[in-house]
Amino acid sequence: MFVDCEIPTDPEFGTASVSIARNTVTYTCDVGYRMIGAWRRVCQTDGRGWTLDSPTCRMYIVFVYALITKMYFREAHGKVDHFNVCN
Repeated sequence: MFVDCEIPTDPEFGTASVSIARNTVTYTCDVGYRMIGAWRRVCQTDGRGWTLDSPTCRMYIVFVYALITKMYFREAHGKVDHFNVCN
C-alpha cells in the first residue's frame, strides 16, 4: 500500500532530502550546527504521516567559541594567516 506523506520543510539552518519514492526523508545541518532529533524519518504505511518529529539544527557552542576567539585573536594581534582552534 502506497501512502503519500506531505513533503517536510527544511529545518532552519539545515536541509530535508526526500527519497525518490517519497517514503523516507533525511536531514542534514549546515556547517557549525548540530542536529537535535532524528536524522531520518519514514513515511508510515498506516496513513499517520512521518515517524518521529522533525529535527532542529542548533549552533555548536564550540563553534561559537572558536569564532569569538578567532575574532579576538585577530583584533589583538593584527592579521593572522593561519589560525588553529584545536592545538
